[in-house]
Amino acid sequence: MMYKLLNVFAWMCAAGVVIFGVNHSGGTSDKRLLVVQVPAHVSLMARSGADTPPGRDLESQLAVPDTTGGALADRESAESPSKNPLAIACNDTASLLIARKEFDRAAEYLRRALAVDSTYARAHYNLGLVYQKTNKFGDAVNEYKRAFALRPAYYKPVYNLGLLYLSIANNEEALGWFQKAAQINRSAEAASAHYNMGLLYRRQGKLKEAEAAYNEALRLSPAYVEPRYNLALIYLDADRYDDAARQFTKVAALGFTKSKVYKNLGVCYSKLDQYDKAIKAYPQALAVDSTDGGAWFNLGVALSHENRPDEAIKAYRGAIRADTGFAEAQYNLGSLFRRQNQPDSALPHFRRAVALRPTYSKALFSIADYHYDRGAYDSAVADYKKVIELDPENIKAHNNLGLTYSKQEQYAEAAAAYRQVIDQDPANERAVNNLGLAYLKSDQYDSAMVYFTRLIGLTKSPEAYFNRARAHTELRRPDAARDDYRTAIKLKPDYGKAYHNLAIVEEQSDNLTEAVTLLQSAIKYDTENWRSHWKLGQIYIKLGLTDNARREYQAAAVSKPQSEKFQKEFSALMSK
Repeated sequence: MMYKLLNVFAWMCAAGVVIFGVNHSGGTSDKRLLVVQVPAHVSLMARSGADTPPGRDLESQLAVPDTTGGALADRESAESPSKNPLAIACNDTASLLIARKEFDRAAEYLRRALAVDSTYARAHYNLGLVYQKTNKFGDAVNEYKRAFALRPAYYKPVYNLGLLYLSIANNEEALGWFQKAAQINRSAEAASAHYNMGLLYRRQGKLKEAEAAYNEALRLSPAYVEPRYNLALIYLDADRYDDAARQFTKVAALGFTKSKVYKNLGVCYSKLDQYDKAIKAYPQALAVDSTDGGAWFNLGVALSHENRPDEAIKAYRGAIRADTGFAEAQYNLGSLFRRQNQPDSALPHFRRAVALRPTYSKALFSIADYHYDRGAYDSAVADYKKVIELDPENIKAHNNLGLTYSKQEQYAEAAAAYRQVIDQDPANERAVNNLGLAYLKSDQYDSAMVYFTRLIGLTKSPEAYFNRARAHTELRRPDAARDDYRTAIKLKPDYGKAYHNLAIVEEQSDNLTEAVTLLQSAIKYDTENWRSHWKLGQIYIKLGLTDNARREYQAAAVSKPQSEKFQKEFSALMSK
C-alpha cells in the first residue's frame, strides 16, 4: 500500500498535466532531381544547323534525411521499464513538452529522471533528441550513445545518430549507424534506414549498393515513395529507361504527382524513342506546373520527332514564356522554322540565342549558314570564323568556311580551311575532295592529283576518278585521263559528265568518231546538258556533217546558253 502511495505521489510531483503522448513518425522532405533538357545536337545535312534530341541536366541534390521513427520523444513502454516511478513520470512529462517544442523544460524533467535512474535508456534517448533539436549535437551524440550502450537493441537512438551525422555531412559515420539500425530492426520501421543508406551510397558513387538499399526499403514498405523515386533516378542515370519508366509510373500511382515525376517519365520515353508516350507525359508535368520551361522544351523535342511542327512551335514558345533566357529553346525554334523552309523566321531566334549566350557556337553556325545560303559570303566568312574561334575543332565550320572562300574564288584561303579539317580528320572524304578541287581551280594540278588520288584510296568513288582525270587532262596526260574517265563510267554507267569529258580527250587525240559516240551517250544520260550538244555540233563540223551540226546547235540553243562564243558560232552556222 505504501509503495502505491509513493508511486502516485511521484507521478504527481513530476507533473500536474495529463501524462500521455502520441508516438508517430516525423515528416520527410525530398528535394528530387529535376531533369531539364540540354540539347545534344545532331546534324541534319552537310551544311545545316541541328535539331536537339532529349538529354538531361541533373540537379544532383539528394533528399534530406528521412526522420521516420526518430522524430518524437519516446514514452515508457513494456520494452524498457524503469524501476523508478519518478523517472518514468519525468520522462513521460518530457515527451509531452518535446511535442510542444518546450525543449528547455523537457530537458529539466529528463535530467531529473536520469538523476534518479541513470540506466534509463529511454530518458537518455529523449534527452539526446532535445539536444539534437536545439543544435547541441555533441551532447546529443553522447546521450544517444549512452542509450545504445544501455540497450543495444534500441533502434531509435541508433537511427537518430545516423541522421545527426548525415546532417553535418559526416557521411561515413552516418552510414555506419544506419547499417547498425538496419541490423537491429528488420521491420517496416527500418525502411527509412535503408533509404538513407541508399542516399549515402549514391553520394559515394556506389550505385549498385544504393540500388540494393532502395529495393530493401521498398521490400519493407512498398508504398514508400522516396526510395522508389530515387531508385528511378538511378535507373535513369544508368540509361535503364524501361526500368526507370516503370518506377516513375509507380511513384505517380502512389500519389506523388510532382511535375518532375512526369517530366522524368517523359525523358525515359523520349530516350526509348517512344515519343507518342512522351507527348502524353510532358503535358501531365505542365498540368501540375505550367511554368516548367524544361517540360515545355522536352515536349517540343518530342513533337518535332513525331513530325508535328505546329504543335512543337507552340511548345518551344511555352518554354520561352516560362524562361525568357532559355537559349536552347530559341535555337530549337529557329531550327524548326529552318526545316519548315522559313529561314527569315528562323534568323531572329538564332540571333536571340546568341544574344542570350554569346558563346553559343551552334546558333552562330546557323546564322553563318543563313548568310551563305543568301550569297552574303563576307558575312558568312565572319560568322564561320567566330564559330571556329569558339570551337577550334568544329570540322563543319572549317569545311563551310572553305566552301565560302571557294564561292569567292579565294582558293588559297579555301585550301587553308580544308587543311584544318584534314589535320583533325585525315580520312574526311568531303575535305579531301574539296581541297583537291580548290587546287584544281587554282591551277595547282600536281597538288590536286595528290588529294584526288588520296580520295580514291578512301572511297574509290566515280567522282574521285572523274576529278583526277580532269587533273590529268590539264597536265596533258591523255592516257591517264582516259583510264580514269573509263573507270568512272564503269563504276557509274550513266555518268553523263564523264562521257562528255572523255569525248573531249578523244577529240584532242583526233579520235572524232569515238568522240561522237561518247557525246551521244552523254546526251542520253544527261538530256539537259546543252554543252554536249554544242560539242557534238563542233565535231560534226570537223567531220563535214553540217546538217547534223545544225541539229545539235539548235538542241543546245533550247537551253538559251549565256555564252557569247556559242551564240557567235550558232549564228554563223545558221546563216550558211
